Amino acid sequence: MSQGTAVPRQSLSVFDATALMVGMVIGVGIFGTPWLVAINSPSVEWYLALWVIGGLVSLLGVLCYAELAGRHPDAGGEYNFLTRAYGPGLGFLFAWGRLTVIQAGIIAAIGFLFGQYMSRLAQFEGFGWANLGAYGEALWAAILILALSAVNYLGTRQSTMLQNVLTVALVLAFTVIIVVGLTAEPAQGGPALSKPFDPDRAALGLAFVFVMLTYGGWNETVYLSGELRNPQRNMVRVFLLGLAVVTVIYLLLNLAYVNVLGIDGVRASRAVGTDMMKAVAGTTGAVIITFVIVTEIGTTLNATIFTGARTNYALGRDFRIFGFMGRWNDARNTPGNAIVVQTLLSLALVGFGALQKDGFKVLVEYTAPVFWSFMLLNGIALFVFRAREGRPTSSYAVHFYPVVPLLFCAFCAYMLWSGINYAKLNGLIAVGVLLAGIPVYLWARAANDRVR
Repeated sequence: MSQGTAVPRQSLSVFDATALMVGMVIGVGIFGTPWLVAINSPSVEWYLALWVIGGLVSLLGVLCYAELAGRHPDAGGEYNFLTRAYGPGLGFLFAWGRLTVIQAGIIAAIGFLFGQYMSRLAQFEGFGWANLGAYGEALWAAILILALSAVNYLGTRQSTMLQNVLTVALVLAFTVIIVVGLTAEPAQGGPALSKPFDPDRAALGLAFVFVMLTYGGWNETVYLSGELRNPQRNMVRVFLLGLAVVTVIYLLLNLAYVNVLGIDGVRASRAVGTDMMKAVAGTTGAVIITFVIVTEIGTTLNATIFTGARTNYALGRDFRIFGFMGRWNDARNTPGNAIVVQTLLSLALVGFGALQKDGFKVLVEYTAPVFWSFMLLNGIALFVFRAREGRPTSSYAVHFYPVVPLLFCAFCAYMLWSGINYAKLNGLIAVGVLLAGIPVYLWARAANDRVR
C-alpha cells in the first residue's frame, strides 16, 4: 500500500552514483584480507591473478544486476526485483532480512572497523584522545553511525556531496600510496613468516572467498536506480565504470604491497597497508595510512547508510504496518523515517557486538548466509523475467545469456555454502531472525487486506 505522495526524484548523476558504488565496494578489506589471500596462494603470480579474476567474476554479477535495474528501476532495488519475480511474500522476507540482519549488521560491522582503527590511532604519540576506554570500539562505531546517519537524514544532496568529496579524496590517497609503493625499494627486515611457506598447503578456493569478500558491495548500486537520471541507459555505465575503478585500485595496491614487502611479507602481515607505509616512511607513514583507512571506512559507511534506507522506504511504501518508513520527505529528497529506524537497529547491533570478544567478526558471521541466499535468488530472478517478459529492448540486456547468469548463480551458491560453513551459530541466529519475519508478513498482509 502506498504511503504519502512524495516520491524519490531522479537527481543522481552518473558521477554521483559511481562515487557511491566505489565507496560501497572499496572497504577496509583491501588492507585486511591480502595476507589471507597470499597465504592460500601457491605463488605471487597466482596471488595477483586472483585479484584480476575477482574483478571478472564480479563483472558477471554486475552485468546481471544492470539488466535487472534497467528493467525495473526503483529505490527498493533488490526488494523490487524479488517482489516482481516471486511475489510479495519473498519480497517482504528480503526487506525484513535486510532491515534486521543484512544492512543493520553491515553498518554495525563497518562501525566496529572504524572503532578498531581509531583505537590503533590512539597508540601513536599525540593521539591519546582517540582512546575511549574499554568499550572504545563500540563508542566510536556509534559516533560514526550517528554522524553519517544525520547527514543522510538532512538530505540526498548533502549525503551525495559528502560521498563525492570522500571518494575523490580516497582515490587521490590511494593513488599516492600506490605510486609510493610501486616506486619504493623492497623493504629490509619487514614482516617475516614464523615458518617457511609450503605451497602444497595453499587453498586457492579459500583464497578466492576472501578476494570476493573484498569485492563485495557492488550490488548495493541497484538501490540508486530510482534516483538515477535515465536509469535504463545509465545503470550499466555506473556498474561498469565503478567496477573498473575498484579492480584497477585493488590490482595496483597489491602490486605495491608485493613490491615493498615481497609475497612472503604480505603473507606474514596482518596489517599490510600499515606495514608497507611504515617500511617506506616510518611512523609518519603508519599514521598516514591509518587516516586513509579511517576515511575509507567513512566512505563505505556513508554509502551503505544511503542505500540501506531505500529498502526500508520501499517496505513501508508497500505494507501499512510499516507505513511510517514509507514516507519520502520531498524537501530533503530522502526517506527520513527509514533512516531513523535503520540507525536505531544498527546501534542495537553495535551494543550486541560490544558484548562479544570480536564485534566485527561476529557481525560478519551474522550477515553472510542471509546475504548470499538472497543474492542467489536475485540471479535466478533474471531467468524469471526473461521467461515472462523476453529480452529487454529499451534498456541493457546481458550479453551471452544464459551463460553469464548461470555462472553468477553458481558462484552465489558456492559463496552461500561457504558462508554457512563459516558462520555456524551466529549465522543460525540470523536465519532465526529472518524466519521470524514470516508471522510478521502474515500480519502485514492482513493489515493491507483490511483497507482494500
